[in-house]
Amino acid sequence: MHSHRAPIALAWLALLGACAPPDGPYATSPSSLSAALADSAALRVLTINARARFDRWRDRFPLVADEIVRLSPHLVALQEVTVGAGQHDALQKYIAARSPGGVSPYAVYGEQGDMGGNVILSRLPLLARARHDLSNGRIAIMVHVALDNGATLRVFNTHLHHVRDDEAVRTQQISDVLGWIDARVGDDAALLLGDLNSEPDTTTLARLRAAGFTDTYLAVHGASATQSWGATFPIKLADGAFEQSPTRRIDYVLARDARASKRLLLDDARLALRNHDSKGLYPSDHLAVMATLRMLALPAAEPDAAASADLGAFATPDSGGSAGQATPPAPASRRAPRSLGAGCGVAPRALPSLRVLPTLLLVLALLFARRRQR
Repeated sequence: MHSHRAPIALAWLALLGACAPPDGPYATSPSSLSAALADSAALRVLTINARARFDRWRDRFPLVADEIVRLSPHLVALQEVTVGAGQHDALQKYIAARSPGGVSPYAVYGEQGDMGGNVILSRLPLLARARHDLSNGRIAIMVHVALDNGATLRVFNTHLHHVRDDEAVRTQQISDVLGWIDARVGDDAALLLGDLNSEPDTTTLARLRAAGFTDTYLAVHGASATQSWGATFPIKLADGAFEQSPTRRIDYVLARDARASKRLLLDDARLALRNHDSKGLYPSDHLAVMATLRMLALPAAEPDAAASADLGAFATPDSGGSAGQATPPAPASRRAPRSLGAGCGVAPRALPSLRVLPTLLLVLALLFARRRQR
């Protein structure tokens, strides 16, 4: 009996080899490609603006917890969580009530700014955490996490200025965030999640693209990501509001790969938290964005010295480091993974290069052979 997954696995390896730079660490032999993918770690990340303590939050937060438990992301970035009033602790209790043994699998790190709080939930061991203050009462936060395969990654969460006509303020804020990311990450990979209050055609997103960040939702869905069905805001919060028509795409999962070697592969990106209660109340006035990536194993970087110094009693859910080890669900998409970097995956609709065409023909031949065996 032949597995239908064999051609897909070969396609992954072949396309990874085609997309990797000629002198990259996985570009020389099929065995090294296979080993790289076999030792890659799945990483599911989700971002959601939780609408703070407005609009019946005690009815909405259980709906947020429902989807977090169902989707089981490794990391959740939340904006508009009133940390000063313990709203993050309330969410943890809702998650725990829905989790095996009544215990939340997430560690929680939250910071309160003058214009709202940001929170990151992590099922992965935490090496460091940090906060960075922005203008207009906004903040950004970071966690440095260890993945199952020994790789480490820094993940950032921010919520930019909300006044729609003040794009210049957001552009300045994101420049500040990018400077902080560069100081923390250097040439290594990074993720940036959050409510940017800016649409894809703004100077804020242009600044992020110029800094090497890929919009994961756009990379997966192409031009359709600009249509209204890809929008995340606004969601009407009222009984009976079953049908929703958001018009603005302002929530993002953005990824930047390591400059020296390709470490991140993008499997999928989609909207989430579309659930509602029996009366039509949704979890938030935003939809969530969830991305599924893989990170190749390379020697782990040293933890941030500055951030580690203030880690204090902040701990992972399991002191033995087993948090987040549950077997992940099958990828939601069977697309070949996209390498995040110039020349592969950044322009989803670009024609394949001549270097890629032989590989594509090989993949098609494998798939055709499989169909003939059925």
